[in-house]
Amino acid sequence: MPVYEEDLAPYVEGAGRASDRNRFVMIVIVIASTLAFGTYWNSRQSSWINSRIGTRQALLRWWACFDTTTGKLKGAVSSGCNLHTNDTVVVRQAELFDSLTHVHMGSRADSQAISSLLQVLREKLADEALSLRVPILGIVLDTNDLGVIGGFGFTVIMMWFAFGLNREHRAVEQVFEAARATGDPARLKRCYDLLSMRQVLTLPPSKSGRHRALGLIPKLIFLLPMGVDLAVVLHDYSTLPVGEAINPGSAKAELWVGSIFWFVIAILTVISLIQSDKVDSAWRQAAKELRM
Repeated sequence: MPVYEEDLAPYVEGAGRASDRNRFVMIVIVIASTLAFGTYWNSRQSSWINSRIGTRQALLRWWACFDTTTGKLKGAVSSGCNLHTNDTVVVRQAELFDSLTHVHMGSRADSQAISSLLQVLREKLADEALSLRVPILGIVLDTNDLGVIGGFGFTVIMMWFAFGLNREHRAVEQVFEAARATGDPARLKRCYDLLSMRQVLTLPPSKSGRHRALGLIPKLIFLLPMGVDLAVVLHDYSTLPVGEAINPGSAKAELWVGSIFWFVIAILTVISLIQSDKVDSAWRQAAKELRM
């Protein structure tokens, strides 16, 4: 076996494992961000499930208030009617839904079917859209706790990621320093090629060229936790009056705690970006020596 393989193979293997660990953390970041964002998106007042419920409620209200003899809304609130002529948004929504679906005003069967569907949608909203089910672990979290629990989870993941990138930076530098210590450029080139084969989201410079913009795309994954958690915190802030009406003490406290977690996540994201740039710098230095 050649000398450079005996001496440098453990270094290359160690640096490759460090890169593999960080790639795994990035997968965790994508999964966690997708779960958190999906839960936030479905809990909005303008979500599809809330829109389905609102549209069918508007249709039932419109049917109850529509006077078939005059073709207009009833002038006063009567039995079963809670719609006024100034509710133009509800009226337009109901009219459009009525014209696009195969339901008929005055049909008791259609009214009962829509009422039954409303009940199913409300149960689905409470059971799925307002909760987060964590795969494998089997944990069910309330959407209102997403700012605190999600923020804590993202903080741990980004801390893990920052330490991992620091370790990868040192491992890559140790590989190239060990290769340089042999005084043989061929060994440095051998280490460079072997280690670059282990990279997926890191794009080492090569003779075939490297688009710097393409190398920045993986960095967008770094921003996912900070972006998703910011959306959750802003949503908690905008819906604070609703939260205080349900649970006054917890609503404001969780908003503050969630905001603190976001600030920590932002700091860890910056640290991770700096560490990642150091890894890229080590690759660029080695590529410069090899005239890649």
